[in-house]
Amino acid sequence: MENNGNRAVTPSVVLDACHPREGGDPVYGFLSRTKANSLYKTSIHNSLFTLAVLGEEQRQGQNQTTSPNHNLRSKFQDLSSNTMRKPKKKLTTRIIACVNQKGGSGKTTTAVNLAAALGEKKRKVLLIDLDPQASATNWLGITEGGRGLLDVFIDNGNIFDLVTETAAPGVEIVPSSAWLVGVEKSLAGEVGTEIILRTRLHDEAINQWDYVLIDCAPTLGVLSVGAMAAAHEILVPVEAHVMALSGLAQLLNTVEVVKERLNPELDISGILACRVDARTRHALEIVEQLRERFGNVVYNTVIRENVRLAECPSFGQSIMQYDTRSAGAKDYRALALEVMAQEKASQK
Repeated sequence: MENNGNRAVTPSVVLDACHPREGGDPVYGFLSRTKANSLYKTSIHNSLFTLAVLGEEQRQGQNQTTSPNHNLRSKFQDLSSNTMRKPKKKLTTRIIACVNQKGGSGKTTTAVNLAAALGEKKRKVLLIDLDPQASATNWLGITEGGRGLLDVFIDNGNIFDLVTETAAPGVEIVPSSAWLVGVEKSLAGEVGTEIILRTRLHDEAINQWDYVLIDCAPTLGVLSVGAMAAAHEILVPVEAHVMALSGLAQLLNTVEVVKERLNPELDISGILACRVDARTRHALEIVEQLRERFGNVVYNTVIRENVRLAECPSFGQSIMQYDTRSAGAKDYRALALEVMAQEKASQK
């Protein structure tokens, strides 16, 4: 629990904005229940208001007898269904985007180390670094990535020509570079920018890998939306801190819009609690509230706070190579098993 003056903001207060309690109105019920400070109220309410407006847009032309509150509520309730964690159909290659617009949530850490853990299980993995900061690229020791993905977006380049081997067994990478910073400005006004990556990826050549993991930038701009348009699933790393939760409403709203307008097959593979310090009540409360609100959408695995995970990028290695017995290595191996188990579940 965090104290703000004389009024406390609990994890459940923030999560109510992302997933309303049963029987309550998803927008106004939250505002009447919460006694948080006005800044917190305004921020969360704005996210919900945006969701309501976009939902109203999407309902235009549809049956007007449907209750607006029912439609809005059903979108959130769909998140807690088991099917959200299963691909809808058998896929030769699973394309998973690691997305969260908040920095420091563990996207790159998860993308790199999940890829390495899957590679350790004899799976072939292609990691696509879609972040202009090129953190995943640098982590795996790739220093000369050239213009990276910029040519794919601007000059109709072949993404598979950029594939580079890494020291992690079974893992290859499409590197990023600082050149990617200018891609949104270069594509401004262009038609269909959000589906460029999907067009480049959905090719028979992709079938040589079992998994494609996309490390997204900490924004919800053209690159991240393009990743969601190209992916079959998204994996959402969430830092175990109350301030990291308020952005979930905006992210889940964006997922719904992308699903409606660009990629009907997009599902949520899972929500992953990261940087969990089990010594603190606060972190455990966050995990508990995530499970309460989102049910089976939350992975059983949590990624514990671990100094070894912070050290291994300096050596250009995944946690599996840097310290195979560390808590971080054990956690990402457990996550890899959960991700692989989803395939078996989808075949039943």
